Amino acid sequence: MMIRLYPEQLRAQLTEGLRAAYLLLGNDPLLLQESQDAIREAAAAQGFTEHHTFSIDNSTDWQAIFALSQAMSLFASRQTLLLILPENGPNAAINEQLATLVGLLHDDLLLIVRGNKLTKAQENAAWLTALAQRAVQVSCQTPEYAQLPRWLAARAKQHQLQLDDAASQLLCYCYEGNLLALAQALERLALLWPDGKLTLPPR
Repeated sequence: MMIRLYPEQLRAQLTEGLRAAYLLLGNDPLLLQESQDAIREAAAAQGFTEHHTFSIDNSTDWQAIFALSQAMSLFASRQTLLLILPENGPNAAINEQLATLVGLLHDDLLLIVRGNKLTKAQENAAWLTALAQRAVQVSCQTPEYAQLPRWLAARAKQHQLQLDDAASQLLCYCYEGNLLALAQALERLALLWPDGKLTLPPR
């Protein structure tokens, strides 16, 4: 079974050791970018010094991607390979090429796949099945309103901020659907309230 995580759980997993591949799937630009940065940062600490990025479409030069995965020499550096999937996810032709690539993965090549949430049919593709035992899937969907307080509490903790329920509710209400603005608001609040306790006066 593939490990499935939320972005705020990713750093803890990365400290346990890198997996062969990471799938960052969802619609939230902040969560996608921060997850990608966390993986590349952890990889750099493990000696992955070259980073390659390809946007996948029907004109992708797959031979160039395969060549990267086979460029092994005594002096070759460890590499991360980021593939950005098309908006509608991979089609049958792309799935076929991804299956070939998965067969070429090795310890000195870390695969990161970034894209929108996959359909059930796309999740059953051969390349994903082949990766199941050695990959981590990170759900980068913008949290629904009901899940937002959980995300906010974890994020506030990173800034040494303690929010009371009223402050949490107000922030969730004001920034629902825009995590980037919410994250920036927390950064500003951390500067304004250095003691870390953020409470709203009772009405």
